[in-house]
Amino acid sequence: MDLVEAFAREVVREGAYGFDRARQEGISPGFLGIVLEENLGIVVELLLTRAKEVGEAYCPRCGEYRDLPQARWEGAVARCPRCGEKLRADHCALCGRDLYDWQTGVWGGAHVAGFSVCSGCEAKARKAFEEPA
Repeated sequence: MDLVEAFAREVVREGAYGFDRARQEGISPGFLGIVLEENLGIVVELLLTRAKEVGEAYCPRCGEYRDLPQARWEGAVARCPRCGEKLRADHCALCGRDLYDWQTGVWGGAHVAGFSVCSGCEAKARKAFEEPA
């Protein structure tokens, strides 16, 4: 499934924010999915802008979020530009699965080209981000 299909499915999934909002506005969720697919470039641009504002990678020492262009690099690991700690994300860069167990306080991800991924996506991430295993 590609991202366009994933976005469209989420918009029209019953109970999803897009589904409920579309109904309130008098638009069918299916048509909203079509409009989304036709205008995905605009949507992705807005999402990228917001993602850069928030920052994906977290520094556990400084407690700040950053994006990868701000990082210092050590091989495949992105490090905090302030303190040098390994940056990490709480969700897999490919599937979105939680990498941080809030009950135990353990982070269970791997670093691939600066991104944080789960063990199930690590091989796919190495191929997607063109990093040798």
